[in-house]
Amino acid sequence: MTKTDALFYAKDKIRVNSVHPGFIWTPNTAAVAPLLTESKTPLIIMNAATSVLTRLSPYVVRASMTLWQPAYHLGIWASKKYKRVYTMVMDMAPGHDAEQAFIKGFTEGGGQIIGSVRMPLKGPDFIAFMQRAKDVKPDAIFNWVTAGTTSTAIMKAYNDLNVRQAGIPFIGTGDAVTEEELANQGGVSLGYISAWHYSMAGDRPAMKAFVAAWERDYGRATPPGSWRALSSPRRRTGSCSARGRPPRAARAARGRSCRRAPRDCR
Repeated sequence: MTKTDALFYAKDKIRVNSVHPGFIWTPNTAAVAPLLTESKTPLIIMNAATSVLTRLSPYVVRASMTLWQPAYHLGIWASKKYKRVYTMVMDMAPGHDAEQAFIKGFTEGGGQIIGSVRMPLKGPDFIAFMQRAKDVKPDAIFNWVTAGTTSTAIMKAYNDLNVRQAGIPFIGTGDAVTEEELANQGGVSLGYISAWHYSMAGDRPAMKAFVAAWERDYGRATPPGSWRALSSPRRRTGSCSARGRPPRAARAARGRSCRRAPRDCR
């Protein structure tokens, strides 16, 4: 869905006395914010992770996370392992957030950023950008790209240029290795170090309950990856089972949102 599509949808679908779950993308959320304010319609963000979105309208709330949360803490962690890091992110608002958050955490811990690049959204030549990063010989490369085929493409560039063999780890947020895309990546993402708010492999009681409930409701063919977990609040607020109650996977997900998020990250 483009920003134009989002605007057409919002004008056509916004209803009085209703709450709308969505959107996934930052540009779409930003585009409809004025319409939400004008119509006084609450919007619950399920994924769009740019921190500024909840300040664009008093009717926007977030049920997921912001990129500042994993990227900042990854920067703190990285400062204890690496001295010099190169950053490469997509040139869009969430990429800027991820870059700034990582740099803040990394430099506060004493690390040095020796280079940064913001890559275009359309047709980025990841081989060229990755070669540039490799040439400056950092201790690690931090990246943020959109989830899906883009993340697989940058992983392949990292592997094709033998950057790991050159002793340069690849680190970043979990967008690059969502459970939904891992099957398409084969072995190219092995060794990638990520920080994220969710993993279906988590060994916590709440996580086990969520995965078990998901498999009862939807089967095992479609794994409950982070994209689907982020939509769990939508199932709590926007849909019900035939008995008039949310599916078990949605009920099991209660309490897993941003209650523990630092104030400046919301």
